[in-house]
Amino acid sequence: MRNTKNINNIDNTKIVEYLQATDTRYRLYDPGRYLYIQFCKREDYLSNEYIELLYVVLVAWGMNLRRASLSDFNVFHDSLIENKELIESLRNERLETVDLEGIRGQVYKLYARLNLVGNNASKFVTFSKTLHLLLPNLFVPMDRTYTLSYYSSYFPKDMDKHFEKYWNIMTDMAQFAQNNLSVLQREMKSKGKS
Repeated sequence: MRNTKNINNIDNTKIVEYLQATDTRYRLYDPGRYLYIQFCKREDYLSNEYIELLYVVLVAWGMNLRRASLSDFNVFHDSLIENKELIESLRNERLETVDLEGIRGQVYKLYARLNLVGNNASKFVTFSKTLHLLLPNLFVPMDRTYTLSYYSSYFPKDMDKHFEKYWNIMTDMAQFAQNNLSVLQREMKSKGKS
């Protein structure tokens, strides 16, 4: 059965309502939310402590409880450090203004190179959440429950096809952000964020 949901069918008049509900009611006293807020305040980008807290946030988000289990911390850490220059090259990009085709090669390299999950597990969720933590203005955290309710949950084994699925969703997210830019900017400004 074909999925009838489509991100572009989200009523843009509901965006503020959804954002406010998330801000005021979504997992208010969840350790993962608390750690995420603390993590977002860090200024020691890609330091050892920064990567350690990033890993802890992913664990608090249940990344070791579901299909994808995180790599051993040392493997995870070293993988980020080995790709630090590539990660940092994307730091000034924003989802609502980025030329996606201009960064596709860099994102593909990260998808192929980052060793974030063990046991040949699917890297879709872990990759998206890790990149969101590293580059929150560019990457959207994705998961199987919510994100894939808008897309087929089938994942091909081939890494290139796997990346294509990720990239198609990323493209939709960017288009959504661009189409709703004024609403999103107004809401961020009201929260004192940029």
